Amino acid sequence: MGRNRMKEILKAGGVPFGVAVQTFNHTVIELAGSSGMDFVWLDFEHNGFSPYDIYSLEDLARTCDAAGISPLVRIPLSDDKLIGKVLDCGMLNILFTDVRDRSDAERAVKTTKFFPFDGKTLRSGGTGRSFGWNHPTLEMGRRSDDETMIGVMVESAETVANLESILSVPGIEFMVVGALDLSISLGVHFQRTSDEVKRQSELAFETAKRMGAAVAYLATDTESARKAVSAGYRIVRLGVDTAILAREFKKAVSGVRQPGN
Repeated sequence: MGRNRMKEILKAGGVPFGVAVQTFNHTVIELAGSSGMDFVWLDFEHNGFSPYDIYSLEDLARTCDAAGISPLVRIPLSDDKLIGKVLDCGMLNILFTDVRDRSDAERAVKTTKFFPFDGKTLRSGGTGRSFGWNHPTLEMGRRSDDETMIGVMVESAETVANLESILSVPGIEFMVVGALDLSISLGVHFQRTSDEVKRQSELAFETAKRMGAAVAYLATDTESARKAVSAGYRIVRLGVDTAILAREFKKAVSGVRQPGN
């Protein structure tokens, strides 16, 4: 089992920086690692290959390990089989969607940890990559729990209202506001900067700070990332690979193309 660079930085009081790799491209992940990124955001709810392809999952985990970068995997709470596959291949940062109340948060922890707060785990033990292809031992199980980090997406008014009880569940360590889905939940579809979305996002941020949970920020440029760090956000995603590539391609060609050419 590899080290969880993202969790180590947080525990040391630092801010891990990362990028969403929407292409799921191994070269992009290697470049992110060699460029100094701390984590890659992999969204298995909306993007990528079939998340049930264990060989592709394992290869992604190997690339992350080789690049010295932590995978942060976004997956639905309802998909128990996928959660097990992701953990068995050695991905240690799990960001759950569909967490709306304390019972959902408890399920998230029990599905992820061998030794949850009440001792009643829902996680099964496998002989996968995370345990060196061996049957897990007690020591391995405890180390897995120590290295794994669990977060929740805040994407509805219901989640915001229940956030204090959600974050009070031992094992929930960070949260992210998904402004797009939150806007839909609030009836202001796709208006991510509407007053109500801002109000709910600020309420979630203050609740998380009060509860001692790290809050992640989804930045779109360097300036917004700097402001987020100054405001107290403790995990910062610096963009999406496809958007960064498109921006740099446009910048490159516009810098040399002559009018009418």
